[in-house]
Amino acid sequence: ASRRVSMQLVVLECAQANLALVADATGSLYLSGEGIAASLQPGEIIQVNNAVFNFPENSTSSKPMLTLAKDSQMLRLGEFNMVFSETPNLSTIEWIRKTANAPAIPAQSLPSTWRPPKC
Repeated sequence: ASRRVSMQLVVLECAQANLALVADATGSLYLSGEGIAASLQPGEIIQVNNAVFNFPENSTSSKPMLTLAKDSQMLRLGEFNMVFSETPNLSTIEWIRKTANAPAIPAQSLPSTWRPPKC
């Protein structure tokens, strides 16, 4: 499943040419986009609009990722001044579906304080 989202994020790490680890107050995950690592620096605060939060439907075990689509927008807002949490890293948690139509759930338990972001 996928959902279009807009969110404010801080860049934690530029992992690969097309991948950056980003976070907000609810946790962290990977942001994917063509050449994204070259255009971002750790510590920068960005606003991402109309990005795709991906959760592949055809997989019983998958990991979420935020992807910049052709119509997505990314704006730099500043640096080093944002509340964020590195944990849980939603992109490293294994998610499973008990049946094809069931919602995906974490294979292991998340911290008791974690709550999904409000959309």
